[in-house]
Amino acid sequence: MSAMQPTATQRPANPRPVSDRGFALLLSPDRLQLRHAAFKKSTRRAVIFAVIGSIFGVGWLLVALTMFKWQLHPAGILALRPSALAMALLLLWPLVSGWVQVARIAMTRHDLTRALGRMQVGAAVTMRRDGLLLTHADRVEFLAWSDVSAVRGASRRAVPGPELQVVRADGSYWTVPFALLTLMPGTIDSGLWAYSGRRLHLDMSRCEQVW
Repeated sequence: MSAMQPTATQRPANPRPVSDRGFALLLSPDRLQLRHAAFKKSTRRAVIFAVIGSIFGVGWLLVALTMFKWQLHPAGILALRPSALAMALLLLWPLVSGWVQVARIAMTRHDLTRALGRMQVGAAVTMRRDGLLLTHADRVEFLAWSDVSAVRGASRRAVPGPELQVVRADGSYWTVPFALLTLMPGTIDSGLWAYSGRRLHLDMSRCEQVW
């Protein structure tokens, strides 16, 4: 999903009413669990295709060894002409590419499992009239609106993906992945606009997709 950056005077389409209890952005593992399940299925398919590719690759290589009398010892490989060497690499490509894909999917599954294991429950951020409550692993940080310079989306290729960043006045920032939040960027933007007294919006100019 993509979102455009609102202008300073633009009112969100569905402004959220301000409550004394605040507005919490809750954490949920649902999206990561769905991605983890999808990658689990992808792993099975990738292994099947890798095995098939290995059989074909080795089979064609054995045929080439028989037909062209290739030799696999170092001297024989060095004696191959460039065209023969290119053909050998082409025959081995299904084998190599299949297992590279398996390794890539396995690494992504590992990262998803680790992200789910580190995930906390409850509110990641709570918007209040006087500022933000930011949840850390060992504490909750209060940040007055005057100490918040921006709230933005940031692209990130690594799992679990793009992040919501709260930028402090000193340039440091607190982050939470969009994939862990239950709310969409448009709803977050409406809450920011309302609770910050129409001073802040969610800047998505650097983030085209959130998961």
